[in-house]
Amino acid sequence: GWDDINNFEYQKSFTDKKVADYLAQREKFQVPLFVGEFTLFSNVDSWNYVLDIYESNNINYAIWTYKVHTSSGKSSWGIYTGGTEKVNPESDSYDTILNKWSANSTINSYKYNTLYDNILTKGE
Repeated sequence: GWDDINNFEYQKSFTDKKVADYLAQREKFQVPLFVGEFTLFSNVDSWNYVLDIYESNNINYAIWTYKVHTSSGKSSWGIYTGGTEKVNPESDSYDTILNKWSANSTINSYKYNTLYDNILTKGE
């Protein structure tokens, strides 16, 4: 839920309601579950709770995004944050766009988001 992103109890209650609905839908339609593009911001307790609930109920999931383009390098929305100079399609030439996009690689332009260190590696 968006209403109180830093409150674990709020996030837990929101998640419990959603998961109950997901499980009812799975039972009704006999289909696998997939929750895509979500985040729990920087609330580590909420991350741990939600991923435990999803995994214990065989709910497949994908966090919001793999990479987030941010000039500050700080975001809870992606596993990698950073990026290169943005393209301006109105004023950049073809060669400029090509050069900017060619420089935009995970290894060269992004840094691992350490928020996920102890969250996404729990199942390993």
